[in-house]
Amino acid sequence: MSNEHVATAEDRAKAAMEEEDEQPVLTKQVDLMDVGGRPFPLPPIKVIKDSPFNIDSEGEYGLDDFLKADLLKEGAVPLSERETEIIKAPFVQVPLNMMGDRLLGSADLEESAKRGKTVFAPGLLAKAHRGVFYVDDVNLLDNETANIILNIVNDEYVNVEREGISVRYPCRPLLIATFNPEEAELRDHLLDRIAISLSADAQVLEIKQRVDAVDAVIDFSPSE
Repeated sequence: MSNEHVATAEDRAKAAMEEEDEQPVLTKQVDLMDVGGRPFPLPPIKVIKDSPFNIDSEGEYGLDDFLKADLLKEGAVPLSERETEIIKAPFVQVPLNMMGDRLLGSADLEESAKRGKTVFAPGLLAKAHRGVFYVDDVNLLDNETANIILNIVNDEYVNVEREGISVRYPCRPLLIATFNPEEAELRDHLLDRIAISLSADAQVLEIKQRVDAVDAVIDFSPSE
């Protein structure tokens, strides 16, 4: 790479950084979450009021089976006309040694006894839809939990099949995971599904190094 090309690339990078600094600071439109001790901006989301699956009124992110069935009823209120509310983007953390039912959802025994039929209680994955799904020490998860998360990343839907329960609902969260490689290695098939992997011990790159990295990606990417 020539010095002239590097200088031009550095100028572009500096100009982009200056332009970014001049952008107005988001206040009311963004909530700051504490993710690993650092603020993480994520905008609030609009959902159908009282939806346990954070379904949006346009159905852009998918519908759950309960809502689909309700929309098929005679005289049902159309999806676009249903009452909505603005809520903070959900932040759901997965504790270690969690049972699969707590993640996916299971029968609500108390409500089922009251109503005389099986009532589904959504799990953590339902709450994480359109929000942040945070997994600490992801390399220490048991195989069952790791496979559940892997399937969700691939399918963007959760399928629950239990005795008396058959439910499908969308789950499209931002997955953030941490792990200490000294404790255990992260499974390759799970790491392959994670878009970005960063090291907390990595040295901060200079502007030229960042530009070189971007140029390498551009050169590698197929041209249209």
